[in-house]
Amino acid sequence: MKKKLLALLLAMAMVLSLAACGAAESSAPAASDAAASAPEAAPAEGAAGEEAPAEAAPAGDNVLKIGALINTTGWFASIDYNNQIEMETLCKYYNDQGGIDIGGTKYQLELVVEDGGSDAEGIRSAAQRLVDQGIQYVVETNDFWVEGAIDIFENAHVMNIMAQNNMNHGVMNAETQYSYSFSDACTSQFPAALDVIKDNYPEVKSVVYACDDNGVNAEQAALVKENAERVGLEYIDSPVIYDGESTDFSSIALKIVNSGADCFIGNGTPDNIAALLKEVRSAGSDMVCAAVITLGPGVLVGGSGIADLSGAFTFGSDIATPEHNTDTFNEIYKLFVDTYGADNATAWNGAALDCLYNLLQLMQGAGSTDVEAVRSYFDGVDTVETLFGTGVRCGQETFGNTHLIAHPSHAMKVENGEIVYMGTYECVAP
Repeated sequence: MKKKLLALLLAMAMVLSLAACGAAESSAPAASDAAASAPEAAPAEGAAGEEAPAEAAPAGDNVLKIGALINTTGWFASIDYNNQIEMETLCKYYNDQGGIDIGGTKYQLELVVEDGGSDAEGIRSAAQRLVDQGIQYVVETNDFWVEGAIDIFENAHVMNIMAQNNMNHGVMNAETQYSYSFSDACTSQFPAALDVIKDNYPEVKSVVYACDDNGVNAEQAALVKENAERVGLEYIDSPVIYDGESTDFSSIALKIVNSGADCFIGNGTPDNIAALLKEVRSAGSDMVCAAVITLGPGVLVGGSGIADLSGAFTFGSDIATPEHNTDTFNEIYKLFVDTYGADNATAWNGAALDCLYNLLQLMQGAGSTDVEAVRSYFDGVDTVETLFGTGVRCGQETFGNTHLIAHPSHAMKVENGEIVYMGTYECVAP
């Protein structure tokens, strides 16, 4: 894949740059300085060609600007568009209450959006634009996009938080100091998914790993194998890796079916997994699909076109049962629907939103908007209250540091086209 190869090349260039130069010793400007220097963000274009509603610049002297490094144009915009408007909703949530109190000072929140254009070079340029504006904190898109831009944030001492991590060591490792991930992803959800299978699908005796070529398949497959064996399931050691830009999934589906497994498990874009599931069913197989994505299984029903779909589950939010969620989550979700409509809510993700929410909780805990104070506070806590419940700091074995927060996740299945809550599972990344 040209896009991902370019991202990997940029990542190698990043490593060489860090080895030659080391981390630059520069002090990040205070939040008030960043607010004074940063221009207004341009409105982003949504996946359907519609512009995201532009938020008016917050009133008041104390404005805390948070960067959003996402893809608002190009092929990945269909995913990142909701990331943007969900974070805009959180800003509105606090601003409508007069701002967020950090260390006795009330701040209005402003999201500064820079578009990576669904391109590795574009992502790097967008990262540099955020740094040039004096932004101290950035919430980012998926790790494979930002791999070639991490050195920019490291050298500028900008705390950057990925909405999705895929065990990619180019973005978070023992040497990186300012890269974090505050949301569940395959690293913490693969182990939980094997628990879900064991608890809810007694007919499943074996699993096969099937995922797009995101560059870290060997480690993801090893994590699946380890946890399959942990719960007493057979791991079919013939993983099916496919081109993430595939448009014909029939031959890929046949490889999955011919593996002889009772369940296929993997992550990737919802569109790809839905198309793959459609072809698996067309091949006559009713094997279980464990889609480790942060969207409800309704996207698999819509994407596959199978109205009475059964035998598939994901991790998502149980919107239909408010008591399964935190009060703050319910308030923000209602505000989102009221602001952007029920249609956008069908693609509700919550990952980038929760990253921003957790970052703000850490600022409040530290009583400061200073990056080093926030990082020091984070290093001194074991748990963080997320929008989804109590999250734990973890990831030492996987990343060489504990810059990851994993939180409880709702396991949601689809049976006969109906979405059913199966339980809340603890998620912890090794």
